[in-house]
Amino acid sequence: HLRPDGVQFETEVSLNCIELCGVKYLQAIVRDITSRKEAEKAIKESEAKFRNIFNSSTDGIIILGQDLRFRVANEIFLKRTGLTLKEITSLTPADLLSERDIQKINERIKQLYAGKRISSNEIEFIARDNSVIPFEINSRLIDYEGSKAILAVVRDITERKQFEKKILDTIIITEEKERENFAKNLHDEIGPLLSSIKMYINSLESTRLKEKHDFIIRQLKDIVKEAIQSTKEISNDLSPHILSNYGLNAAVDSFISRISHIYTVNYNTNLGNNRFHELVETSVYRIIKELINNTLKHSLGNTINISISYNRGILDLLYSDNGKGLPKQPEKKGDTGMGIPNIISRARSLNAAYKFFNSPEGGMGFECRININKNN
Repeated sequence: HLRPDGVQFETEVSLNCIELCGVKYLQAIVRDITSRKEAEKAIKESEAKFRNIFNSSTDGIIILGQDLRFRVANEIFLKRTGLTLKEITSLTPADLLSERDIQKINERIKQLYAGKRISSNEIEFIARDNSVIPFEINSRLIDYEGSKAILAVVRDITERKQFEKKILDTIIITEEKERENFAKNLHDEIGPLLSSIKMYINSLESTRLKEKHDFIIRQLKDIVKEAIQSTKEISNDLSPHILSNYGLNAAVDSFISRISHIYTVNYNTNLGNNRFHELVETSVYRIIKELINNTLKHSLGNTINISISYNRGILDLLYSDNGKGLPKQPEKKGDTGMGIPNIISRARSLNAAYKFFNSPEGGMGFECRININKNN
């Protein structure tokens, strides 16, 4: 239809047959449905936008009815589980979970319907191909199609789990290497000294000459002194007494002094005699040692820059060298040659913000920011 101003509009027509004075007429009732059509259009556009967001999400989104059957699942969740929407709407979470996680989900659902606020959980879905997919699930109670339902957002944490496993493997490997180094140092440093002591003691028992006796005593004193010094060095490498007695600044400065005759090390800090939690001092010290060892073994650089600053509860570490930088290709599986996972595991233990980078001037860099208040 056309309005007087020439604008076209939609109508709805109802026809009825009526009779007046014995004559039958066709009655037409015409309604302007422009407003209704605009409302319907807005609803469709809103639904289309919602559907687009729903299916474009990088996280899985599902809705469970009161019977605990899947009502809705977005495309990413269907793709990860290998199921179709038709297949999944005939299932419940129990059909996709292990026995352990079924109990966990049932308890979660019970708490949701009881009105309790609950934190996220980690569960494992079993896909169509029987592969196990770890998910982190967050859920809440909503109104859906006139009844209560559970809206759940499930995030695939496969990569996170793989990374955590790599960190754990690195820690185990590092500990084994530390044990091997400790055993090697004992064998190579202390072992020969103890054997020499034993040999001189045997000689001492059989000698009758005072000159030879005095010579053996002098040798024993020198060897014992050397053994004590070696023991101190091995002990200091495992747990530096300077770190525990004098703090991070003194320990870093002492370690740098051992290599400063070979490499140029620029060390700047405002730490002074500030002391921090044992975990913070030990972790930062080990990170710096690992970074320096990495530079010495892999980077081919000869200059190291270290900056440690402390201000208003924040400890900042900045490290760089003039070597060949980080490798362009990712490390092969099982290759921890550059020690990066070990550094990351220590930074993560402090809940620190960190990043590795290649500087424009060449060489690798590392930044780490630690909130001291969160580590006390």
